[in-house]
Amino acid sequence: MKLYIAGINHFDPSCRTNLINWLEELSNENVNYPDFIAPE
Repeated sequence: MKLYIAGINHFDPSCRTNLINWLEELSNENVNYPDFIAPE
């Protein structure tokens, strides 16, 4: 199991876009569904 941690600044509007892009990249690289997702 791999664990990825995304730290973002809630007051920076570009963080939302960067986070979405990063999650899409992870989705494209991995064929399995994640074992765990934890929203803040």
